[in-house]
Amino acid sequence: MTHEQFEAKMREMGALISVPDKYYPWVGRRNYDGASVEIDKPVPIYRWVCMERGYEFESKLFLNAQDCLFCVFKRIAGMMSFDYLVRNGIPNQDTRRLTFEHELGLLGKIDEDFRKKHETEIKEILAIAPYRD
Repeated sequence: MTHEQFEAKMREMGALISVPDKYYPWVGRRNYDGASVEIDKPVPIYRWVCMERGYEFESKLFLNAQDCLFCVFKRIAGMMSFDYLVRNGIPNQDTRRLTFEHELGLLGKIDEDFRKKHETEIKEILAIAPYRD
């Protein structure tokens, strides 16, 4: 898959949940103050990189586009869920209740496997750090 094909697929999937342009990562070039996806060749290796002020704080490698897209949309769903929380937060309720629920709903609209995978991650988080409300 080329950078152009990856970006087209990402935008097609993002249209299902009306992702604002500002939440998409850069594709094919490094974003030194945000997220980017790079595809190394000849064997496609998808590299997910998050940077802030030129400092790389997250980097993951994937052998297939679908796993990289999950990482992209998990981040996007998180950002959209925090926007949702600001508008719909409930006083004295653990904010994760609303954000996790919203993230799962968004990911489920894109790909049911994305929702199931993130649901498993959330269960692991809550096993260590249960809700506090």
